[in-house]
Amino acid sequence: MKYANLIIQKHIFLQEKRAYACIYAKKVVILQRKMWTAQFHIVKKMLTAFIILMTLLVSSPVVGASADTTSAAAPKVIILSYHKSDGRTWPDAWYDFQLEKDGRYTLSNSTQRSRTKAMKAEVPADVADSLAKIVIEENMKDYEYSYKPPFQVLDGTTWSLYVRFDDKTSCVSSGYEAWPEGNGLKRLQEYLREVWLQVEEKAEEIDLWK
Repeated sequence: MKYANLIIQKHIFLQEKRAYACIYAKKVVILQRKMWTAQFHIVKKMLTAFIILMTLLVSSPVVGASADTTSAAAPKVIILSYHKSDGRTWPDAWYDFQLEKDGRYTLSNSTQRSRTKAMKAEVPADVADSLAKIVIEENMKDYEYSYKPPFQVLDGTTWSLYVRFDDKTSCVSSGYEAWPEGNGLKRLQEYLREVWLQVEEKAEEIDLWK
């Protein structure tokens, strides 16, 4: 009889133990869910705050910089040499533009039959901007180093171009009876001729080798 009572008590104890274990497990699960929910909300808030911060950083202009990117200073031409000979006269076009040490801009021209003399005159400072505009708009920085025809040509046209900007970039190109695509060289020569005609009366003779 005592043995049977012990078995019953043990059975009841085990049932109670299992019940407590189930209750404890449920509490653990509920607690974990609450923790996960809290963590999820924290992460969500942090992510939202990060997105808002990045949006503000991207949309706000940088301190000390202009919000209008088009207002950024474009590079200016400080040296430009364009020479052209048609094979019969020397030269057909000969222009040297440069920024002098004293801050003046000058343009030299020689269309006479002299390899040692030229005429030189001061030009307005905005000529540097206009030259840079032509070079950039006509993609002259992308010119190849040398252009040649696929066949031999006698007494053909020779040309050379050298441009240097105030940002230390430059381009060098030349050709013999062959030219790059586009209207860059023609546009450049016409503009230089126009500028020269405006200052020609003030020009002075210089020695090219001094």
